[in-house]
Amino acid sequence: MSSTNKTSLGLNMWEASDKPVRQDFVNDNVIIDEKMTKLNSDLSNNIGNGRYSSDLMDDAPGTLLYWNGNTHNTPFKAGLTLSSEGMALVKGSFSGWQTVFAIPIGDTRIFLHSTNAGEPTGWKSIQLS
Repeated sequence: MSSTNKTSLGLNMWEASDKPVRQDFVNDNVIIDEKMTKLNSDLSNNIGNGRYSSDLMDDAPGTLLYWNGNTHNTPFKAGLTLSSEGMALVKGSFSGWQTVFAIPIGDTRIFLHSTNAGEPTGWKSIQLS
């Protein structure tokens, strides 16, 4: 017997007195499979749809950006890496609170830059190997 209590996804939440049947589990698995398929698709689309940026410090709501030698405010432009290309996760506003996580192609370091109430910290590097 399907539960009258459901999770936010619509999955069954049985009471001790409920008598679940096989079809209830099948239905719950279908819901889980559909949600996971959509999440995987959304993730693939967002990663694959990154865009080139002219400035890594532009305001961003949480965006994957690609950068090259022409992009302003990168670890390359700061003279910290020889790699002129990479990708970055950018969240926030440079004039307020912002974090940039930059990954240069072929470098063994990743770089972080943050802005705290409009005050930039400068690029910090983390050695990976």
